[in-house]
Amino acid sequence: MRSFNKILGAAACVGALFSAPAHAIDCALSDVAGATACFGYNDWTNQPTFESEIAGTLTSWGIDSSEYLGKIEGGTSAFGSYSGSGGTGTITFNQAVAGDLVVGLKTGGQGGGYYALYLVDAGAGITSLNYSFPFAPPTVGGLSHVSVWANPVPEPETYALMMAGLGVLGFIARRRQQQS
Repeated sequence: MRSFNKILGAAACVGALFSAPAHAIDCALSDVAGATACFGYNDWTNQPTFESEIAGTLTSWGIDSSEYLGKIEGGTSAFGSYSGSGGTGTITFNQAVAGDLVVGLKTGGQGGGYYALYLVDAGAGITSLNYSFPFAPPTVGGLSHVSVWANPVPEPETYALMMAGLGVLGFIARRRQQQS
């Protein structure tokens, strides 16, 4: 029993060391409507470390970091737009986004600023999100850009094709059973 407690204690220490990067800052679920988890960063200067921290957070939330949907910079892009003032506003997507998605909010320009990730359950699909970015000091400026990651949601045709394939397999299995 004593060795089990030592192993458990060691695992807890290792988990505490790797649970959050040194650059973490506070964020709140109320910052983005519908958020179920959040993680903040305050260091944009060491970009390789910063990007690996983002990838680690996305992975821990079950989101593939390569599934980058798009970025809204300077208020508008082909992906959508954001509007508001004083760190509060609305993000509008040009097309509905569905399922679990991660919204990244950044203040400030290149070489500095604050960045936070929010895990949002978009359900069957949303076209807008309200946000309040409380840790944006006035000296850094307002919202710089919004980034969005999401796991792909299968199209109905995918499910239809899968069901057709299962039907064919069932037909073949039944036919073989009848022949023997």
